[in-house]
Amino acid sequence: MTADPVVMWEPYQPGYGRLRVTETSCCGAFEWVCQGGLFVILRSMGNGDEETGRGVYSETRAVWDKLVFAHHSENHAPRDAPRTWRGVRTDSLP
Repeated sequence: MTADPVVMWEPYQPGYGRLRVTETSCCGAFEWVCQGGLFVILRSMGNGDEETGRGVYSETRAVWDKLVFAHHSENHAPRDAPRTWRGVRTDSLP
């Protein structure tokens, strides 16, 4: 797996209420979670889960979209295929 776009990962902090995983990335590398009225992104590591993006929907969703796009582009898209995300060509995006 390549480096994530500028994202700060820290150890997962449980205890904010019931954890609900409502979405996962294409191969399960990341999980979109709602917990205690906030949203958070989790990833499993060998020494436990890590989290990033804890906050309100719009802020956390922006981080999620960047992570999932970067992960898919680097790990699952054929190198010669046009880059798309949700049906939009992204070849010219930085």
